[in-house]
Amino acid sequence: MYRFPRAARLLNAVGFSRLIARDNARLYASSGAIIAVTTERDTRHDFVTGGRIMERVGLTAARHGLHVHPVTGVLFLMHRIAAGDTSELSDVSVGLLSRAHERIRSTFGMQHGTIVMLFRVGKAGEPSARSSRLPPRILS
Repeated sequence: MYRFPRAARLLNAVGFSRLIARDNARLYASSGAIIAVTTERDTRHDFVTGGRIMERVGLTAARHGLHVHPVTGVLFLMHRIAAGDTSELSDVSVGLLSRAHERIRSTFGMQHGTIVMLFRVGKAGEPSARSSRLPPRILS
């Protein structure tokens, strides 16, 4: 619904975004760990390497009975903003995202570099659904 400006304004007017933020904060606070995968630069290679690291952490966590959940909204929107694309984002949203991103960087003690991936780790129940997997289509 948030992709429709009128719906977003209505939902925000009734406090839906604050409800989501409060629920997310409670969820993140109950996580066993919040992990950031960082790199010195932000090249394609760095993002591929970051993805590999996350996959290894996820597989290792699974072997120990833990679950991994990506937390990417602020990070990916900030990459979009940094690339100069603020279409569909208000100035207020850009400011909120910038402050949230800076708070994440500060929490992890980052003065430079890029957060490639952020995720939470902890115990969880069985998934409520599973996605279907298509066989890989390898292009040469």
